[in-house]
Amino acid sequence: MLLPGALATLFVLGYNYYRKRYINCFSLFLRVWLLTYIFMVSKVFIYDHYLEMRMQPYKLADGLYQFSGSNEEDRKLSEIHLNSTGRNFAPITSIVFSLFYALGFYVLLSLWIFIKRYREKIQ
Repeated sequence: MLLPGALATLFVLGYNYYRKRYINCFSLFLRVWLLTYIFMVSKVFIYDHYLEMRMQPYKLADGLYQFSGSNEEDRKLSEIHLNSTGRNFAPITSIVFSLFYALGFYVLLSLWIFIKRYREKIQ
């Protein structure tokens, strides 16, 4: 879960450094939140597509799956397929998780800017 947030943060900070523009903390917060959400949801959809490709040999004509259950790989694959509730609700739950990540980023960035301005004021 932290990898998409870290990628979004690095992308936004790198883009702002490259452009050498001042953007306020709230704008950075929104960008990190949006990119983290996009990365999290796309990661889930890519994994879901990967599972669908792995389950293709077990798919019947009517769209159902038939597992022989004889070997360990079939049992693991059927268990992964049945436990897909988290992947189904990922677009909704990713909003909350990316919001928490972006809020943490916003607080840390605001604190860093406050300390930097405080040090400049003292000197």
